[in-house]
Amino acid sequence: MNILESVKDLYRGEDNKATHLSIFALTGIMAVAFVNITSLFIGNSLYSVFSAPRSEYIIGFSILAIMLAIFFTGYKFKYANKLLENEESPLPTISMDCFMIFAKILPFIIIWITYFIIFCILLGIIIGTVPLKSKMVGYLVLMLLPFFNAIFILFSQNFKYRKFLFNPTLIFKIIKGTYIKVFLLIFQFIILFFCVFMCFKYLFKIPYVCNTRLFNLIFVLALTCLSGYAQEILNLTYFNGLTKIVREYLAKES
Repeated sequence: MNILESVKDLYRGEDNKATHLSIFALTGIMAVAFVNITSLFIGNSLYSVFSAPRSEYIIGFSILAIMLAIFFTGYKFKYANKLLENEESPLPTISMDCFMIFAKILPFIIIWITYFIIFCILLGIIIGTVPLKSKMVGYLVLMLLPFFNAIFILFSQNFKYRKFLFNPTLIFKIIKGTYIKVFLLIFQFIILFFCVFMCFKYLFKIPYVCNTRLFNLIFVLALTCLSGYAQEILNLTYFNGLTKIVREYLAKES
């Protein structure tokens, strides 16, 4: 498993330029919306060139950010569906059916979240601390999240509510069959994420050494949009690698 190959996969295909431009535009809008929401609560201390928006605008920014977050959640599972059909599938085109995909998978996600809550309660009873300490729950979430994502990717194979997908023991089968490759993927992803994060951390310091407000505004807006795009590319890279692992798991089980 080489995460750089997953990055290359995102740029495969002859007609992917329009797709990437659309992702850049939409993630840029979402990033700017989140920045405005944050600026409302902490003033303009987030970036020196961003002033806090008027409070009556916060609802509009919030709705916009949430709708785009929902859209890209559906888009990632749409991409996973294509990869399960064909490992060399390019990024799917941007379309409104991503909202329908999110609507299909949301009840399934809620059910597995319920399973996890029940698991935490039972574990708390076993070890004698109810409720579990928040730190322990946090560690469990971090450890199990990739395997929950793998189950959600299994569902995206055809977006049908199949009986075996609701079996609580499924996650243990997934862990047993994929844990080495999943942890290797997570390790590589953390390194890639850290490198990207450090690049943007230093780039965002550039406006503070310039006295031209117009330059600062343009530069920070461009970086905000670019950082939103980079974050989504990282998310898609993670889904690409995890979907390939799930694809191998299905091949072994069949």
